[in-house]
Amino acid sequence: MAVRYVVVVLGYSHPYEDKWWENNIKSSNMRNIESQEDFDKQLLLASDKLTIVVFFSPSCGACKALHPKVCQLAGMQPGLQFLMAQKAASVASAAPFQLFIRSKMR
Repeated sequence: MAVRYVVVVLGYSHPYEDKWWENNIKSSNMRNIESQEDFDKQLLLASDKLTIVVFFSPSCGACKALHPKVCQLAGMQPGLQFLMAQKAASVASAAPFQLFIRSKMR
């Protein structure tokens, strides 16, 4: 049995800021990740389904601009799982980062 670890660093979000990443999430295959435990649980539930992890920063303009397209893609691809993971503000970059994972327990 192969064990894979992926570390997700979640950033702080001010409680009063516009949470744009929560908008347009209407697909059942798209989830906001709140913790490492939540991330691990979603990967286990995905089984052999391809999972796309979108790391973002609330202050990233490119992330905000890309979000509606990610939501649209999630709606068009119900067989994929999309996870939205907020990265720490100190790690913020000029462009969003996506990670594609396919795992199968044997």
